Amino acid sequence: MKRAIRFSLLLLAVAALAACGKETLGATRPSIRVTATHVADDGSMLLDFGPVTVLDTRVLNILVQNDGRAPLTLQSASIEGPEGVFSTSMEIDGLRIASGGSVEIPVSFRPNAEEDFEGTFVLHHDDKQKPDVAVRLQGTGSTVGRVVVEPEEIDFGVVGEGMREVRTLTIRSVGTGPLVIDSIELVDSPEAFAFLGSTRPARLPPPADGLPGGAVEIRIGCTPMGEPTELHGTVKLATTDPDRRTVLVPLSAKVNRAPVAVIEVAPGIHVAEAPIGLDGSHSYDPDGNEPLSDFAWEVLEWPLGATFQLANREDPIASLVVDSPGTYEVGLAVKDSLGLECLRPGGDPLAPCARKKIVVKSDIDLVVELVWDHPVTDLDLHLVKDGGQLYSDLDCFWANKTPDWNEIANPVMTQESLKGFGPERIVFPKPAGGRYDVKIEYAKTNGAKDSTTRATVRVFVYGILEAELTRTLDTPKQLWDVLSIDWPAAVLTPIDTVKVTP
Repeated sequence: MKRAIRFSLLLLAVAALAACGKETLGATRPSIRVTATHVADDGSMLLDFGPVTVLDTRVLNILVQNDGRAPLTLQSASIEGPEGVFSTSMEIDGLRIASGGSVEIPVSFRPNAEEDFEGTFVLHHDDKQKPDVAVRLQGTGSTVGRVVVEPEEIDFGVVGEGMREVRTLTIRSVGTGPLVIDSIELVDSPEAFAFLGSTRPARLPPPADGLPGGAVEIRIGCTPMGEPTELHGTVKLATTDPDRRTVLVPLSAKVNRAPVAVIEVAPGIHVAEAPIGLDGSHSYDPDGNEPLSDFAWEVLEWPLGATFQLANREDPIASLVVDSPGTYEVGLAVKDSLGLECLRPGGDPLAPCARKKIVVKSDIDLVVELVWDHPVTDLDLHLVKDGGQLYSDLDCFWANKTPDWNEIANPVMTQESLKGFGPERIVFPKPAGGRYDVKIEYAKTNGAKDSTTRATVRVFVYGILEAELTRTLDTPKQLWDVLSIDWPAAVLTPIDTVKVTP
């Protein structure tokens, strides 16, 4: 009797443990719960998109929750129904939802006709206590967006090179539902065509209550630069109009190429106070739109302190007279017979179309000048011919200011300074062929306590500064060999050495 009781108690204990085990295993499983927008009459879940404009898109979410204590895995999803009408953008395969967590799965409805549509969203999961989830899908294509563009093609007419013509393309919504412009782009078009302003996608409402539908205006510019004489391109629209998914608007223009300004300067050596001929008659128009007009000459650069006169500045042939040697620059602009101006660099309205530098020479071929920075010390300038000796007849200096070298015009020391700053200057109107050396001698300190002196030598060839050298001297009898001049090539070669003379 006791053994039977003990056996009964053992059976009861085993049964209790088994029940406890089942409860524990059940508590750790995933548990899926799905919510849609509606519940159908038959109790099934329903995602009802309602009426949607044809080719427009409406997105609704399916809520998936995990009420269990173990993670829930969504293994895969599929949509049954007409192709391309219902879809989801979410990657579902292998998606895990933690205990107590949830996820929303977006489903899109994009009707392609004015009719009713049905489908089914099927979700596969690892909750073994429940079957795969099926959510019914339904919606109606109820209205249609329609597009009208004005104009259907755009002709810019004749556009001058470097100029800009602007046209406006108007896109209107004329259907029973909203019109979506998905994209606006230029295709097969040269760089001369460009949008001026925004081309972002747009949603245009339909006409309503006697008012017109929405519209957008797209500004398009044509700016030819070095283009062929005819231009062609296309504006491409992507819309939700079922009959005009793609709208192509042809673009065209004819190019009037800009005239080309050409400057020619009269040949020869140009000197101050003598007219310099400027010829713009070789300017031309590549399209033959001649005769050219509105010639505009100007002087762009000139030496500091120089003055000039520019005659006939509005004619093809002009004349320039300057009062000083140096480098000048002239500019020219012209227009063709249609009034189109030549191209100004960088689009700068003040920049000339063509530029030309003119070197104006002095009637004195060679000038050598010495200056220094000490108010008391005395430096001497020497110009020595063909390797001659200092203080000889071949040396032009303070004691031999007008040597007779049998030249067409001999050198002359025109300025001498016994102390302080200078200048000392030697003018050589017409040197003969040969070599000439420029030398500087430190003559006297004149009692200066600090005799350090910085000397500068400048050499002007035909009135143009061609060389400037500087050297510090501090002791009498120092001799600075500055440079050599080879004539008539006018080649200046720096020597720049210092030695002390006996």
